[in-house]
Amino acid sequence: MKHSFLKYVGVAICFILMDFFIFPISTTANSGINTKMLMSVGGLFVLLIDLHQQKEDFFNKSFLILSVWAIAVSLFGLFSVTINNTNDYTYSTYIISMWVWIFAAYFLMSIVKAIHGTISLKLIANYVLAIGIAQCLATLGIEYNAAFKSFIENLNFGLVLLYETKGRLQGISSALDPAGIRYAAILVIVGYVVANIKDNYLANVERVIYILGFILIAIVGNMVARTTTVGVIVAIAYWFYLIHI
Repeated sequence: MKHSFLKYVGVAICFILMDFFIFPISTTANSGINTKMLMSVGGLFVLLIDLHQQKEDFFNKSFLILSVWAIAVSLFGLFSVTINNTNDYTYSTYIISMWVWIFAAYFLMSIVKAIHGTISLKLIANYVLAIGIAQCLATLGIEYNAAFKSFIENLNFGLVLLYETKGRLQGISSALDPAGIRYAAILVIVGYVVANIKDNYLANVERVIYILGFILIAIVGNMVARTTTVGVIVAIAYWFYLIHI
């Protein structure tokens, strides 16, 4: 019983941390600092320990190639700012953003592996699907239930849970285009996994759950940000590809 309880606590921790990673929440003390950034610091710390213990070959060819592409994006962003004489340096610092995402992901995957003993695409898909569904339900609650919205607004954990969205729908720190991109990514992951479920006595049940979740995220995600459609198109295109090969 104790072991099962601790397992459930571990799963809850993974769920919260993964939500903080996918939909970063800013702190009330400093809006420029969010949960993803804090996790990236933890990821760098864990990575240094793993490198010291020779458990990880992190700085490999793949990391180098990704970094080179990110540097290229940053340079193009810097040229664009200079040529157009603007002050939007968002993409000129893309290399830093990429490293923050990677180190935060390293921290997250270390926690997931410590709790589950392994990491697989299906395990990650289960988490991101659950997060997507929870965010969509929270979005509907915030939009159509005043009591629920008031409850969320009055929560005080030192984190900014809701933003000013100029009338657009939002979930827990999920709103506008960034949320659309993340919903799209979730749909692509879910679309791939549901198409590759191995046949067993639970296969049909799993497919139904994945597809229902996919539909919910596709609909509500588009209500938040139309970029969600990209994930729908990619997932469906992949399904058609599998049918015709």
